[in-house]
Amino acid sequence: MSDAHSDDATVATTSPTIGSQLQQAREAKKYSVAEVAAQLRLNKDIVTYMENQQWDKLHGRTYARGYFASYVKFLGLPFDEMLAVFNDEYQTSEPSLNLFQHGHDQLDRQFPWFMLALIATVMVVIWLAFQQWQQTQVVQQASMAEIDNVEEEDNFSTSIVDPSDAIESPNQPMISSAEQTAEQLGISANNLDEITATEVASSTSATLERNSQMTVTDQQANEPVSTEESTLQLSFSGECWVEVTNADSQVLVSKVMRADQSLLLKSDQPLSILLGRAKAASVTYNNQTVDLTPHMQGDLARLTLGVES
Repeated sequence: MSDAHSDDATVATTSPTIGSQLQQAREAKKYSVAEVAAQLRLNKDIVTYMENQQWDKLHGRTYARGYFASYVKFLGLPFDEMLAVFNDEYQTSEPSLNLFQHGHDQLDRQFPWFMLALIATVMVVIWLAFQQWQQTQVVQQASMAEIDNVEEEDNFSTSIVDPSDAIESPNQPMISSAEQTAEQLGISANNLDEITATEVASSTSATLERNSQMTVTDQQANEPVSTEESTLQLSFSGECWVEVTNADSQVLVSKVMRADQSLLLKSDQPLSILLGRAKAASVTYNNQTVDLTPHMQGDLARLTLGVES
């Protein structure tokens, strides 16, 4: 019975790992590491890391899983079975404290923007209130000036001749002091009315013109500034992992794209792009093709679009 137990233990310890299975399948097909790397468009080091199960050197779990899936398909190994073993071996353990800290950091980043927006809103409200008060003052001053002119004209027109003159000649019509003054200056009553009406019309026209100019200025100041959205288009000729984030560190896309698939994103903020297999991707920004060669490190490309230089 002890012999049977030792045989079971021997079988359990000699079962090949997924890295060994990859290496054995490659050697069975008589492929070298360089040939596999060329077929998969990867570095030779990445192939070696997968066969040695050095997952921590593959730029994170997402990259490691994508590389591993491509290698398994290339060798014709059972995909679901190998992927299940990979998921069991490669487990990321991020403590909940990191999530809390990440949320706290996002709150800290958003707080200054909230304060700036609040201050800007208060300043706009104060400016609008000042403009309204100034416009009201101008209208009130114009109204007071018109009232003073009307009162002076009323006092001038309601002047009564001396009562002794009225008693001496009761049948003679009463003549206002305004008409007497006009007669002394050689101006008729009709001309006097025309002069007064012209002055009032000129004053009213000037006031309305000032108010209309102030209204046009306020409307121009309150017109919102339009923001243009930029368009990002990604197309793929092969399997490629892609991640796109905006200026607020918000992840817009994070997945593995396959051949003949494409992405279309619109944003009014700068966009950061990370490509796992940059040779299989083409990038178009605002209908202009982006050259990925200056941004590539091996088969990895990292670039930011939409930032004014």
